[in-house]
Amino acid sequence: MEKKVKQFTVGIVAACLFGSLTFAVGYRIGASKTGASSMEPAPAPPNAALVQAPTGVSKAEVEMPTTEPSLESIQAPTPMSPREEGYQAASSNIENALEQIEILQGRERLRFARGVFEYLASVQEPDLSLELANLQDPMTRDIALKTLVSEWNKQSGTNSPQDAEALSNRIFDMRGSSVGIEAALSSFLASSSVSPSVREAWIQTFAQHPGRSEIQARIAANGTPEQIQAALANSQTWTEWERRNFSESLLYQWTQQSPAEAWDWYQKSGDKLEESQTDLIIETWASRNPDNLLQQLDKLDLGTQRETAILSLSRSLARRGTLDAMNWADSLSDSTERDLAYQAIYDATPKGIGAQVGIESGFLRIDQIMPEGALRDTEVQAGDLIVEAREFDGRPVSLYGKSLRESIGALRGAPGSQVEIRYLRRDPATGEFEERTTTVTRDLLVNEG
Repeated sequence: MEKKVKQFTVGIVAACLFGSLTFAVGYRIGASKTGASSMEPAPAPPNAALVQAPTGVSKAEVEMPTTEPSLESIQAPTPMSPREEGYQAASSNIENALEQIEILQGRERLRFARGVFEYLASVQEPDLSLELANLQDPMTRDIALKTLVSEWNKQSGTNSPQDAEALSNRIFDMRGSSVGIEAALSSFLASSSVSPSVREAWIQTFAQHPGRSEIQARIAANGTPEQIQAALANSQTWTEWERRNFSESLLYQWTQQSPAEAWDWYQKSGDKLEESQTDLIIETWASRNPDNLLQQLDKLDLGTQRETAILSLSRSLARRGTLDAMNWADSLSDSTERDLAYQAIYDATPKGIGAQVGIESGFLRIDQIMPEGALRDTEVQAGDLIVEAREFDGRPVSLYGKSLRESIGALRGAPGSQVEIRYLRRDPATGEFEERTTTVTRDLLVNEG
């Protein structure tokens, strides 16, 4: 019995093992087939090189790309600046671009307007461009006028791209002007080789402007003698003040550029100018180019203006170097002229305590004591802070918080006069300030050049 039970148990185990083995093999085969079906890759796109073009159709018409563009290769367009938008808008429709200027605000409006008028300068007649500029509000008008002048200068082709850009920066960096933006911009037009039509349009546009005398003087100063004569004739219908301002400004601008030519023209055509304006030519000449006037002094027929030339040259040379000016005065053969020169040099030479100074935290600071200055014999040192100045017959004057000009004015005076100064000096050991006073006898501040 026991033997039968063992045989029966062995049979059952064998059957179970056989069934399990059969199931496992079947499952493996089935899974293999299923996996092969589900994992099979999708068919590749047809290779363009293998696609056969139908009859009558070229290969180029059916050729397909073998790769797709990556996301990295697709870039969004760079946004335009307001200035670029203004230029593009004007190139599409000028009227719409001008209307858009009125809608925009602040800096965006000004930059957009600059682009619009850059385009106008390149395609429109100067007089129409100026008319449109004058229709803008004040701030936009200033930008429009600057833009037109800048672009017209570039179009003249007389400057390299670098110089033209530098000139443009000077124009746009200009902040206000004592004579108005129209006159200030006239100087830029006059100094470049813009077309005659641009200059004429500028003159005509501002023909009734209250600053027309200055505007036209700056334009005319760069013209030929004939053009200058015509401009003077045109000014005769103006008010007395306008005529005088025009002639003075014209001579000043012209003398700065070509003093000998301006003087020669005046000698021939001075009947239309006031006699006193000869002083303006001589003084400007001596200030701008004293060496040139020195060379011409004995060659020119200065007549009664020779005295003006002596005085103007003496002052100009004294500012450049006192000793050189004195040497030149010594060379004059006429004793009267020598005395005039000496007096002019003396008057032009500053007088004071003999120090180079600056401002530090509201205090007048001694930067350097001049070797031959009045402070050389005192205990004052570079770095001391002057807080007060007092004349012997006056009250003390506080210099703290005063401008450099005011402080220097309080210290200057006639040679030989005395001034008491109160100053502070920091003690290097303690770091504390010490207060000191000294009396200085003023002297000439000789500039050795």
